[in-house]
Amino acid sequence: MADFEKIKGRKVIDLIQDLIKSKTLVKISITKNDFERLTVLLAIHVEKAGLIRFQIDPPEGLWVALRKLHQPTLRFEFLGRDRLPHRFDVPFEDSGDEGWLPGPEIIKRYQLRNDFRLTAPANAYATALINEAEFRMSLDNISLGGFFCHCPNSAKALLFKDQIIEKISLVLVLDGEYRVVFIDRAVVRRIEGRTRQRHFGIAFEFAQITAEAQKQLVQLVYGLQRKYLQMRQKEE
Repeated sequence: MADFEKIKGRKVIDLIQDLIKSKTLVKISITKNDFERLTVLLAIHVEKAGLIRFQIDPPEGLWVALRKLHQPTLRFEFLGRDRLPHRFDVPFEDSGDEGWLPGPEIIKRYQLRNDFRLTAPANAYATALINEAEFRMSLDNISLGGFFCHCPNSAKALLFKDQIIEKISLVLVLDGEYRVVFIDRAVVRRIEGRTRQRHFGIAFEFAQITAEAQKQLVQLVYGLQRKYLQMRQKEE
C-alpha cells in the first residue's frame, strides 16, 4: 500500500485556505455508503482554542442522506498542488447551520511511489504502433512509472529489451468514466514468456510524458488506489 504522511496543526489550516482560494474540486463521500459527489470549500473559521470549522457548498441530497444515518462520517479527497492525493474524514454534526462542519485534526497526504503497481480494471488495454503495425495489448497493472500488459504473439518478433516505443495510448474505464492517457514515449524493460493464451508479457517504463498526461496518470492511479483501499477495508 502507498505510504502517507500526516499533515497537522497550522498546516491543516493553510491547506484548507488554499483549497478555498483555488476553488479546488473536492470529492465528498459518506463512509460505508454509496453517496459520492463533488464540492468546493467556501470558508474557514478558526476559534481561539485552535479548533477549526469549515464551510462547503453542499451537493444536492447530501444533508438528506446524512440525516438518515446514525453518526455518519464524511470523507474528503482531493489532489493538492503537488498533484498528490490527500484525504481526511470528519464527523457529521447536524447543527442546523447547513454547510459548516468540524475541521480535521489531520489530513493524510499519500506518497505514491513510481513502482507501486495497481491492478488495471477489466477490459483495460494499451495500443501502440510497432514497426508501423498497431497492436492492442491487454493492460494488467499500472503505476506512476510504467505498466505491464499481455501482448499478442504476433508482435513478439518486433520487440526487444530497451526498445523505445512512441505514442502509446492507455485506455480504461474507471468509476464509469472512459479514460485515455497518451504516453509520448515508453521503454521496454522486461519481456516474459506466455502469460495468456497466444500472448506474452511485457513491461514498459514511461520515458516521456506531458505535464497534462502526468496529471491524468496521477488521477488514474489514485482512483485505482482508492478502489484498492475500499476493497481492503471490506476485507477487514
